[in-house]
Amino acid sequence: MGKAMVVGVVLLAAAGGGYYYLHRSPAPSMSATATVAAPPAAQPPAPSSPTPTGPVAPEEAFAPTHDRAAAKTSVSKAAMEPTVPLATVLGSLVPDATMHKLHISKASTSGRVKEEDRNVTVTAYLWASKEEDDNDFHCILGGTADPVLHTGTLFMTAEVSGLPPGGADLEVLRKAREQFLAGLHGKAPGRKGYTRFNPPLAVTVSGSLFFDVDHPAGEVGPTGLKPRTAWEIHPVTAITFGP
Repeated sequence: MGKAMVVGVVLLAAAGGGYYYLHRSPAPSMSATATVAAPPAAQPPAPSSPTPTGPVAPEEAFAPTHDRAAAKTSVSKAAMEPTVPLATVLGSLVPDATMHKLHISKASTSGRVKEEDRNVTVTAYLWASKEEDDNDFHCILGGTADPVLHTGTLFMTAEVSGLPPGGADLEVLRKAREQFLAGLHGKAPGRKGYTRFNPPLAVTVSGSLFFDVDHPAGEVGPTGLKPRTAWEIHPVTAITFGP
């Protein structure tokens, strides 16, 4: 560092009489360094709030001891497939006879087998629905809204699942129930029998595939609307109403 020159004032005699003042200012230091303000330190992102998880009401709860509860109340980790008509998904399923030969366990802890490890979205029509004793909303989807059933309308079951006591998929399943009830304007189907919708309601349904080992094809559903397969969309992860 160089020594700073002392500022001073010198009184000098001027020629012909009188005086003048000479002011001496310090020379700038060559070693001085400009100070640049540092940018503000980056702030860490605010922690995101966890998804609110409220308690499951008894009228919404799915008993974890039911057959294949683990699969019925969990969502496949597979990527969601493109949206297609219901008939397209029905045509892509492993035959029921092949699925029965797998002897899938009915234990409550029984998870998905690889044939069920798919997430699909279908455009369809909601023909009928009923609330089951396990608090699932059992829905009968049809590929068309044609009231003349002999034209070959294909049906498939979709289940808006009762809610597990916890787990990673609880809020997804809760949201699906909210969407379903909102689409029906809060008028939940009853438990005593199927509510039929006339005309059938246009819906888009997303969810994981599931093979029902408890009920053979043609057993579930109201008269004239029984699916010809035990395959289901179960659980439903999203449902929207309208074309």
